[in-house]
Amino acid sequence: MADPTATATINSVSRRTYSNQMVHLGTTMPDWQWTLAAASTATAYTYTATSSVAQPPATAAVMGFATPGGSHLLITPFGTDADNETFSMRVIGWSKQTTGWFGINLWEGNLILGATRGVASTDPVDGDQFLVDTITQTDGVDQTVENSILLGSLLHVDHLAFPWITIDFDSTGAATMNALVRSI
Repeated sequence: MADPTATATINSVSRRTYSNQMVHLGTTMPDWQWTLAAASTATAYTYTATSSVAQPPATAAVMGFATPGGSHLLITPFGTDADNETFSMRVIGWSKQTTGWFGINLWEGNLILGATRGVASTDPVDGDQFLVDTITQTDGVDQTVENSILLGSLLHVDHLAFPWITIDFDSTGAATMNALVRSI
C-alpha cells in the first residue's frame, strides 16, 4: 500500500485517478470529491467493523482517507444500472492501536437508486449514473439522513475524530456504486 500520509489536494470534482486511492480531506478542500477513482462492483463488504489491520485500508474497491480537518462528512451516493436498483454502504472509522488499526462501524445502511441522473458526459455524476433517493440506516452510530428525490439523498456522518475513514460498498442489485464525499 502507498504511504498513508500521501495527499492529493483537489479544489473541484473531476475524474482524476489516484494510484493509491487516497484523498486527504480537510478545510482546504471545500468541494465534493470522488470516493473511488473507479466505481465499485463489489458484491460483499471488504472489511468488517471489528477488523484489525496492519495499515489503514485503501484498495481499488474501498476508499480510504485521512480526516485532519472538520469532524463531519457529507456523502452523496450514486450508482448505475437503473432506477430502484439497490446497494449497501458502510462507513468505518479507524483508530491506531498498538497492534495495528482497529475499525468501528460509524454508519451502515441500504440505498435505493432514484430516477434522477447526472448530466451526460459531465462531472461529477454522468448521465448513465443515478443519484440515490432513499437511504435507510441499519447499523452504526445514529447519523443524519436527508432523502431527496430530485437532488439525491445526503448522508451526514460525524466521524468522531477518527483519523482514518473507509467507505465500502456491497451490491444487492446496482451494477456499480460510488459516492461524492466532502469533509466539513
